[in-house]
Amino acid sequence: MARKPGSGKSKGNAFERKVSKRLSLWWTSGKHDDIFWRTDTSGGRATVRKGKRTYGQHGDICARHKSGLALTSLCTIECKHGYTKDSLTDLIDRQERQRPTYLKFVEQAIKEKRAAKTPYWMLITQRTGREPLVLFPYDMMKKLSFGSDDILFTDLLPNFFLAVKISEEVKDIGIVGTSLSEFTRWKDRKPYIQLYQQYKKYKARKK
Repeated sequence: MARKPGSGKSKGNAFERKVSKRLSLWWTSGKHDDIFWRTDTSGGRATVRKGKRTYGQHGDICARHKSGLALTSLCTIECKHGYTKDSLTDLIDRQERQRPTYLKFVEQAIKEKRAAKTPYWMLITQRTGREPLVLFPYDMMKKLSFGSDDILFTDLLPNFFLAVKISEEVKDIGIVGTSLSEFTRWKDRKPYIQLYQQYKKYKARKK
């Protein structure tokens, strides 16, 4: 059956709204569902204004309240929904010249991160009929502090790790992933705020 024109975009928009609400509830311990929302035209506005940066309009999710800026200034968030025939395992068993869908997802997340000038990226995906997944760089995970330098994100939640070669220009990168349900189950947002504050101090020293 042919897909109706615009149906894919509508589903993507609905997924971004769903993710925005879930991240908002996680960020505020269930108090508010409107801290994060879709960016204007879901990233399109940032790419239309060539040569100019539109603050907070890169990626698919932005902070609509100042309390959420610590997360969206730490990592640019991309969302992808559907793509039932594609899998993360395509990153592992692909042939050398193949560029599977999930590789393109990661490349886009990295591109948006660079355009937004955030230190990290976050990719939230959901295949039809499956649980949403949250992916982000291993470098980010290493720097999140959960009360002790000996306690890592990977010690607290079920997760997986992938080492992926993006291109000749970008060497192998480590990707950590977990389900969105597990990610939001851990209610403490302090590690993300602390990492953002560390990044702000680092930027200030470089000026």
